[in-house]
This record gives sequence, C-alpha cells and structure tokens, in this order.
Amino acid sequence: MANELLDFEAPLYSKYEKFLNDLEAIPSYLKLLFIA
Repeated sequence: MANELLDFEAPLYSKYEKFLNDLEAIPSYLKLLFIA
C-alpha cells in the first residue's frame, strides 16, 4: 500500500524537489556574480 502511494507520488515529488533545488541554486549564482 505505502509503496504504491510512493510510486504514485514520485513524479510530482521529483518535480517539486527539482524546483526546490533550483531555488537553492539561485543564491549561489548571485554570489558567483557578485564575486566575479
């Protein structure tokens, strides 16, 4: 049951996780711009 739920939510979660990773990457890009 739980595994089936995880399989169902996996695509949505991976998109959300990628979105969060992109947001976390933005400050790093800004720091690189200011340092450069």
